[in-house]
Amino acid sequence: MDFAKTAFLVFSILGIAWWVGTVMKAEGDDKLLEACHPVVIVTDSVIKVTTGLTGFTPNWTLGTKRVLEGGCYYFFETFLFSDMDEGLEGELPAEGGVRTK
Repeated sequence: MDFAKTAFLVFSILGIAWWVGTVMKAEGDDKLLEACHPVVIVTDSVIKVTTGLTGFTPNWTLGTKRVLEGGCYYFFETFLFSDMDEGLEGELPAEGGVRTK
């Protein structure tokens, strides 16, 4: 059992390192797509499995896909890949204002 835990931990770390490397290597909008790629794979797999087991696509799977993928894109776009300082020449937008660039 210890070997299985160790192997799982090693493969998890390698997978995360591979994912981070892929995201860092991507350019522009591809960076956001690569960051959320694992979420897309998991949600698509859940939909395929539940559709295969039930014979139809349950609505909760589509809602789950929408929420998880939307949350992933929102998180990465807002917190990690935001280019808020680009082109503002040292000025931050006013509190509550709308950024035009």
